[in-house]
Amino acid sequence: EQEVRGGCQGHSSHTTSDLRKENLNNELGMDLARLSVDELRVRIAQEREAHTREVANTAAAIVEREAAMERQRLRRLLEDEMDKTGRQRRATRYQNDIRNLVDDDRYGDHMPGDINVV
Repeated sequence: EQEVRGGCQGHSSHTTSDLRKENLNNELGMDLARLSVDELRVRIAQEREAHTREVANTAAAIVEREAAMERQRLRRLLEDEMDKTGRQRRATRYQNDIRNLVDDDRYGDHMPGDINVV
Protein backbone atom coordinates (compact mmCIF):
# COMPACT_ATOMS: atom_id res chain seq x y z
CA GLU A 1 0.00 0.00 0.00
CA GLN A 2 1.09 3.51 -0.70
CA GLU A 3 1.74 5.82 2.20
CA VAL A 4 0.35 9.34 2.09
CA ARG A 5 1.82 11.85 4.51
CA GLY A 6 -0.23 14.68 5.93
CA GLY A 7 0.89 18.25 5.41
CA CYS A 8 0.98 19.10 9.14
CA GLN A 9 3.72 17.93 11.45
CA GLY A 10 2.70 15.82 14.37
CA HIS A 11 -0.03 13.98 12.45
CA SER A 12 0.38 10.30 11.71
CA SER A 13 0.76 9.03 8.17
CA HIS A 14 -2.15 7.27 6.46
CA THR A 15 -2.10 4.55 3.84
CA THR A 16 -4.36 4.81 0.79
CA SER A 17 -6.40 1.98 2.31
CA ASP A 18 -6.89 4.04 5.48
CA LEU A 19 -8.02 7.01 3.43
CA ARG A 20 -10.39 4.84 1.41
CA LYS A 21 -11.94 3.48 4.61
CA GLU A 22 -12.24 6.98 6.01
CA ASN A 23 -13.93 8.21 2.81
CA LEU A 24 -16.34 5.26 2.83
CA ASN A 25 -17.15 5.83 6.48
CA ASN A 26 -17.79 9.50 5.77
CA GLU A 27 -20.03 8.65 2.81
CA LEU A 28 -22.02 6.12 4.83
CA GLY A 29 -22.12 8.29 7.91
CA MET A 30 -20.89 5.40 10.05
CA ASP A 31 -17.73 3.77 11.26
CA LEU A 32 -17.62 0.30 9.71
CA ALA A 33 -15.09 -0.79 12.33
CA ARG A 34 -17.78 -0.44 14.99
CA LEU A 35 -20.26 -2.80 13.30
CA SER A 36 -20.82 -6.29 14.66
CA VAL A 37 -20.37 -9.43 12.55
CA ASP A 38 -24.14 -9.68 12.01
CA GLU A 39 -24.41 -5.99 11.11
CA LEU A 40 -21.55 -6.35 8.64
CA ARG A 41 -23.23 -9.36 7.01
CA VAL A 42 -26.49 -7.40 6.71
CA ARG A 43 -24.63 -4.44 5.18
CA ILE A 44 -22.83 -6.74 2.75
CA ALA A 45 -26.16 -8.22 1.65
CA GLN A 46 -27.62 -4.71 1.30
CA GLU A 47 -24.67 -3.58 -0.79
CA ARG A 48 -24.94 -6.63 -3.03
CA GLU A 49 -28.63 -5.87 -3.59
CA ALA A 50 -27.81 -2.21 -4.27
CA HIS A 51 -25.12 -3.27 -6.74
CA THR A 52 -27.55 -5.61 -8.52
CA ARG A 53 -30.07 -2.76 -8.79
CA GLU A 54 -27.39 -0.44 -10.16
CA VAL A 55 -26.35 -3.02 -12.76
CA ALA A 56 -29.99 -3.17 -13.88
CA ASN A 57 -30.23 0.64 -13.82
CA THR A 58 -27.11 0.89 -15.96
CA ALA A 59 -28.49 -1.63 -18.46
CA ALA A 60 -31.77 0.31 -18.62
CA ALA A 61 -29.89 3.58 -19.07
CA ILE A 62 -27.95 2.06 -21.98
CA VAL A 63 -31.19 0.93 -23.64
CA GLU A 64 -32.71 4.38 -23.09
CA ARG A 65 -29.58 6.08 -24.50
CA GLU A 66 -29.68 3.86 -27.59
CA ALA A 67 -33.38 4.61 -28.04
CA ALA A 68 -32.63 8.34 -27.77
CA MET A 69 -29.95 8.00 -30.44
CA GLU A 70 -32.42 6.21 -32.72
CA ARG A 71 -35.05 8.90 -32.08
CA GLN A 72 -32.47 11.55 -32.98
CA ARG A 73 -31.59 9.72 -36.22
CA LEU A 74 -35.27 9.36 -37.10
CA ARG A 75 -35.93 13.05 -36.37
CA ARG A 76 -33.24 13.99 -38.90
CA LEU A 77 -34.80 11.62 -41.46
CA LEU A 78 -38.24 13.07 -40.79
CA GLU A 79 -36.93 16.63 -41.12
CA ASP A 80 -35.37 15.69 -44.46
CA GLU A 81 -38.64 14.20 -45.69
CA MET A 82 -40.56 17.24 -44.44
CA ASP A 83 -38.15 19.53 -46.32
CA LYS A 84 -38.65 17.51 -49.52
CA THR A 85 -42.42 17.60 -49.09
CA GLY A 86 -42.31 21.34 -48.44
CA ARG A 87 -40.27 21.94 -51.60
CA GLN A 88 -42.68 19.80 -53.62
CA ARG A 89 -45.66 21.59 -52.08
CA ARG A 90 -44.15 24.95 -53.15
CA ALA A 91 -43.58 23.58 -56.68
CA THR A 92 -47.22 22.45 -56.83
CA ARG A 93 -48.43 25.84 -55.58
CA TYR A 94 -46.26 27.58 -58.19
CA GLN A 95 -47.72 25.44 -61.00
CA ASN A 96 -51.26 26.11 -59.75
CA ASP A 97 -50.54 29.86 -59.61
CA ILE A 98 -49.29 29.74 -63.23
CA ARG A 99 -52.39 27.76 -64.27
CA ASN A 100 -54.62 30.41 -62.62
CA LEU A 101 -52.76 33.21 -64.43
CA VAL A 102 -53.18 31.38 -67.74
CA ASP A 103 -56.91 30.80 -67.06
CA ASP A 104 -57.29 34.51 -66.26
CA ASP A 105 -55.44 35.40 -69.48
CA ARG A 106 -52.74 37.21 -67.53
CA TYR A 107 -49.95 34.86 -68.64
CA GLY A 108 -49.29 32.30 -71.34
CA ASP A 109 -48.25 31.60 -74.87
CA HIS A 110 -51.61 32.63 -76.37
CA MET A 111 -52.52 35.93 -74.79
CA PRO A 112 -55.49 37.91 -76.18
CA GLY A 113 -54.41 39.94 -79.19
CA ASP A 114 -51.71 37.50 -80.25
CA ILE A 115 -51.81 37.04 -84.02
CA ASN A 116 -50.65 33.41 -84.18
CA VAL A 117 -53.40 31.83 -82.09
CA VAL A 118 -54.25 28.40 -83.49
